[in-house]
Amino acid sequence: MLVRGPTDLSELRCKLPVPERLAGRWAAVRLEQPGVFDFVRATIEVVAWIPVDDRELTWKDVADVLGAEQQPTTVTMACDAVSALVPDQFDEMQVDGAHVEVRGPGYPAGAFEGQGFGAGRAVRIEGGLLVAVTTI
Repeated sequence: MLVRGPTDLSELRCKLPVPERLAGRWAAVRLEQPGVFDFVRATIEVVAWIPVDDRELTWKDVADVLGAEQQPTTVTMACDAVSALVPDQFDEMQVDGAHVEVRGPGYPAGAFEGQGFGAGRAVRIEGGLLVAVTTI
């Protein structure tokens, strides 16, 4: 369930460690926990879209901030957040329940972890970088 639609990434910096050189948009989703019908702490996934256009931000800049590009990988991210941020690319992605498989070269995502968020993953797709972190 989408709990925050696309919002400027600068507004997230007070809640999450977002490297200053990176700009874009983010959305947040409350992940459903099947079979849980009690007042428990909800798991939140934050997904960020960082456009890379080789003018204002290049892939070299991304590597300087996050670390070198890694091998191609497949990670899952919340469908509702990804579709809200990159609707054009979303149609080409494989949906698996409430998650979508995102494929492409990976990047270290540790720079986005902290302040209660972990399990970071970052993947290069056409036009930019998708980053996801989940509450821990």
